Formats: sequence, structure tokens, C-alpha cells
Amino acid sequence: MTEKEFNKLRMKVLTKMGTVYKALATMNSKKEGITQSLLEDIVNNAGLSMEELNLMGYEYNEDSMTFEHVRIVTFEDIEEQEQQEEVKAVSIVDNRTSLSTMPPNVDLEQFQGLMNNYSTLMEMIERYKQNSMELGSDNKSIVIELPLEDEKQFKKTFRINKVIFEQFEEFCNQHSEYTVKDLVSMALKEYMERHS
Repeated sequence: MTEKEFNKLRMKVLTKMGTVYKALATMNSKKEGITQSLLEDIVNNAGLSMEELNLMGYEYNEDSMTFEHVRIVTFEDIEEQEQQEEVKAVSIVDNRTSLSTMPPNVDLEQFQGLMNNYSTLMEMIERYKQNSMELGSDNKSIVIELPLEDEKQFKKTFRINKVIFEQFEEFCNQHSEYTVKDLVSMALKEYMERHS
């Protein structure tokens, strides 16, 4: 669920709860017992579902015979709940994968392929960790991934903070295996990707 969908659902519930409360008050005044199916009918007739009400923090209180807002729900709560449900969706039984309720965006064949190569993947991860430790944290490799250029002699002038430029010059000297053009281009690309 996106944040936009969450906000839309919250507004829907807030605007339709008046109809639910009114119907419950009518039923309560008639002194009729409210069964679960009658409760669901009241909620459905208002254009809601019991799941939507529960998701937004409403629960039916049998003592007061009305819905109560028992918890405040934020988009972050929904996001966290969805992530937990994805983790619970796959359970491991007898070293085999039980795929009872896989999330719809998971390719079953790819997942089974990963599970079949579990030991190989773990070995690769261990080798990667060992290599990372041997290189040390000071020698982080730089990856330059830029699109092909049509115009090789393209030039642009920028004004830049002097202190930052001096630090950048020092950085370029430490990584002389790359051109200043590539380092500036990659820095801009990463910044745009991070903030788009």
C-alpha cells in the first residue's frame, strides 16, 4: 500500500464512520442484539469493510455496542506490518521451503533456484566478507557507471564551494586512476538517483 492509498483509505473511513455510528445507534435504540453478520452488513452498507476498519484502528466494543478508535495508525505502521507479513510468508520446514503464502511479486522458480543453491550462495557471501576485511575499510572501490556520450568535448562551467572543491581535488589525487570528469559525473549521477 502506498502512502497515497493509505491517506485515501483513512479519509474514506473517517467520512463513512458517521453512517456506521448512526446505523448502530438505530439498532441500539430498538434494543436488538447485534450479531457479527448484522455488524458486517452495517459496515458494508456504509461502503466499508471490517478489514478496513481494523486496519485504521477501529474495533467493535460489545459493551458499548459501538466502534471505538483503539489505536492511532500511521503509514509507517502499515509499511512495517506489510514487511513483517512478507517475512512470515515463507517458512522453512525440514530444510525445504514451504511456500504456503508467497507474496505475489516473488517469482517462485527464481526463489526455488536460490534455495537450491543456498550453500553456494552462503560460500560466496563468506568469501566476499573475507575479501572485504582483507582490503580494509579504507580501500572502498569506486564504481563508475556512466551512459555513453555522443559529444566527447562537452564542457560546462559551475561555481562551487571553495572548501568542498579543495577536498574534491584531494580526493581526485587519491584516486588518480579515474578522470576528474568521470568522478564528477558519477557523483552527480549518484546524488540524482538518491534524491529523485
